[in-house]
Amino acid sequence: MERERLVVRYLSRREGQVRMRAIARSVAAAESGTPITDLSTGRYQRVYTALYRTHLPRLDRAGLIEYERERGLVRPTARLERNAPVLEAPAAVDSSSAPEARNGTKPSDRREAYVAAFGLAGLALSGALVHLSLVASVLVGGLVIIAFLYRTIAAARTP
Repeated sequence: MERERLVVRYLSRREGQVRMRAIARSVAAAESGTPITDLSTGRYQRVYTALYRTHLPRLDRAGLIEYERERGLVRPTARLERNAPVLEAPAAVDSSSAPEARNGTKPSDRREAYVAAFGLAGLALSGALVHLSLVASVLVGGLVIIAFLYRTIAAARTP
């Protein structure tokens, strides 16, 4: 999401169509905190690839840009221009209200705790259901395994 916010910021300060290379350079420089002239080729290529494959197509599907993938051109739409101030602004969070400040855990840590609690509850329930029905316990156990695999795969896909 942060890369998309940087793309929106870049496009809102330009007129007309922009080359994707220029966007990738600007985003890579902003992320690394270095001037464009000092940007490493590897860093630029990683950002370029992510923009090409993920971020620009997502912004195009949302109707915020017109993305000509084959030509490497990006044009902001009227929708982006109307919503740029909101899209550019990072989420306003003061440090005292951040989840880490409240209880010392990140939201992803809490999600993992919820999955673990769900798994334990499911196992306990499936153990109790053994007396009632083997089919029901297998179904509950399967749901627990599916929830765990879903969370594991989702965590592996998150950059």
